[in-house]
Amino acid sequence: MKIAHIGSRGFPGFNAGVEKCLEEICPRLTARGHDVTLYCSNEVTTAEPIYKNTIVKRTAAIPTKHLETLSRVAVAAWQSLFESYDIVHFHSIGPALLSGISRMGRAKTVVTVHGLDWERSKWGPLARWTLKVGEVSSILFPHQTIVVSKYLLRYFEEHYHKKVIYIPNGVTPYLPFDPAIIKEKFGLGSRNYILFAARLTPEKECHMLIEAYKKIKTNKKLVIAGAQWHSEGYEAQLRRQARGHPGIIFTGWAEGDLMRELYSNAYLFCLPSTVEGLSLALLEAMSYGVCPLVSDITENLDVIENHGVSFETENVADLRAKLEDLLDHPEKTENYGRSAKRHVAERYNWDDVTFELEKVYMGLLAPSSREAAKVGQRR
Repeated sequence: MKIAHIGSRGFPGFNAGVEKCLEEICPRLTARGHDVTLYCSNEVTTAEPIYKNTIVKRTAAIPTKHLETLSRVAVAAWQSLFESYDIVHFHSIGPALLSGISRMGRAKTVVTVHGLDWERSKWGPLARWTLKVGEVSSILFPHQTIVVSKYLLRYFEEHYHKKVIYIPNGVTPYLPFDPAIIKEKFGLGSRNYILFAARLTPEKECHMLIEAYKKIKTNKKLVIAGAQWHSEGYEAQLRRQARGHPGIIFTGWAEGDLMRELYSNAYLFCLPSTVEGLSLALLEAMSYGVCPLVSDITENLDVIENHGVSFETENVADLRAKLEDLLDHPEKTENYGRSAKRHVAERYNWDDVTFELEKVYMGLLAPSSREAAKVGQRR
């Protein structure tokens, strides 16, 4: 098949959910014999026209918070009409707004919903309304809609009474990394810190974690790995909040070996967010055997099941109590970490994700033929 992916800013160079997802899936699709093109931003770090056997096509965009994605996706969707793609696959509800353009061509159109982006507090009323329209578009325009979490599966089936397909994200298992970079740059060692890893945006609730951490007595540090995304004021607020506390460390944007070291050596991983789709950071932390401590939103509970600890969302006192309990009981924390690692290895695998995605594509191209069955035979 000839497949185009639209909506991502591109890879490598972006340690974000959709981009990380496509960096895993695209090479696997090409390894299975498909031609894959990624439409992306001019900001992609590689200058090569082909990366990991994926054709990289950069598109122009209006470089503002509200227009960059839509303008880039509009150009990509229009260009895709003049290529002989079998599948044009849009990612996220913002880009889904323009997926109707691809319906004018011969390609089958797919949209993957990675989260309900209109819930994110960084957006104003107009942007939220636009994203809401994008949510409707993700059902209305494509030949098939995919969601990455069980919560989103229930949400779309209840709100739109239309069948969508659940294909979660995966993780790539790595052997643990010794603390080398993090020791040199930040003075961190093995299991002597709590890890938060996410964009520094309000819905991730990092401010609440800092507040809870400042109220406990511990020799473990709090490491905040991430950077702002259209939320400069919020990052500045976090740094003011942490000022004067030597145990709070901001690493900035972390990826590659630095991020692997941070996961490998964390005592526990905390995700206090109020909005998620399916957190890749949470999955990755669990894959390293790190105990997860998460807010009790459905999106997080669906991931950890009984392989971690949850606290009441936006409740600082409950978060503090759960932190203190896990810090006081290292054996409990280690047991949760081992259980989490087994759970993720069994349920979230990129090879399985790619296989399921390929089945969707084949089913759209030959829904009544034997082709979809042949995919399973080749596996």
